[in-house]
Amino acid sequence: MSRVQLLSKNNTAASVNNDGVKSRLPQKKARKAPLRVHIVCGDIMMVTNKMVFDHDVQYANRKILEWIDDPDVVDRKLVGTCASDYSNLDKWLKHAHILISYSSGPIADEENTKVLQQWLENGGRMIGIHGTSGGYARKITSNDEFKNALYPGKVHKHGPREWMKKPFHDTLGAFFMAHPPIHTFPVDVIDTSHTVTKGLPERFDLEDELYLFELQGDLKDYKILVTTDYDIMGNDMRDSNYAYLRDYPWDPKRDIKSLQRLYEKNARPFESEMLVTRDPGEYNTGHPAIGKGNNNKRVLVYERKVGKGAVCYIGLGHCTVNRPGHKGYKGSWANPIFEQMVKNAITWAADQ
Repeated sequence: MSRVQLLSKNNTAASVNNDGVKSRLPQKKARKAPLRVHIVCGDIMMVTNKMVFDHDVQYANRKILEWIDDPDVVDRKLVGTCASDYSNLDKWLKHAHILISYSSGPIADEENTKVLQQWLENGGRMIGIHGTSGGYARKITSNDEFKNALYPGKVHKHGPREWMKKPFHDTLGAFFMAHPPIHTFPVDVIDTSHTVTKGLPERFDLEDELYLFELQGDLKDYKILVTTDYDIMGNDMRDSNYAYLRDYPWDPKRDIKSLQRLYEKNARPFESEMLVTRDPGEYNTGHPAIGKGNNNKRVLVYERKVGKGAVCYIGLGHCTVNRPGHKGYKGSWANPIFEQMVKNAITWAADQ
């Protein structure tokens, strides 16, 4: 029995056999057009002479490439390009629909930040993970600079330095200030209706490097998705390589030596110690999902609208490389809940 395929007036596929009996044929679901994804995975070694990564950006890059190629994550083909920094974004974002970043050290300069900002305003979607909210510190050479610094720090080998907030942090919507030692902490999903949190438990424990960061700009642009509780003033920071000084703003009569003595009271000496001069959660309490006076409620994941586009930042995701004297650490990247969260974020970014 032969069959001839026909199209009806409404383009419904059907077939007619040689007995004149019409039967319906199963329709193939139309596949959506592919999307271009640009991935930035870079470490501080990209801008120094260090030959060893801190964050294991190569591992993160491989996982991201694996996940964008997973047909269960997105119902269309995602084509990835990779870079180690944010240079030439005008070229890379020209045809890109999604930007995914896992960087620690490299941030976009002002020119490339303008490109990124315009791309987002035109409808692009960015996923920033963990170290993306970090940046650089500059050396401080005078007492006045030290007293007036917003994010001053002290490194034993290099003298006082200051965290530098750049326009890139304004576009991302987050600026890293400190983290306690890696530990296990409870995670709360406070918006269960969002694509990024779909299928996640409402509360779970996670071992990670907890990034304490400030939101930037108008808080009305943010949807807070995931939080935790952390008391920077309590014993939680006791073993940290950051010290929170309780009497900010600075006494203008205080010099660097007296600040150092005060600093040593607040944290034990580590090579990379930094001072935190105000609670990173203070500004965040202006968001209704956090609430005034609730400094200990720490934002972990958010969505931020930027024009027609948006940013999803996930503060979780610390991982390090194997090197002499240091065993590599994969942390959340080996946790199925974190994996689902990042996959969900990719689904969210591709929904355009």
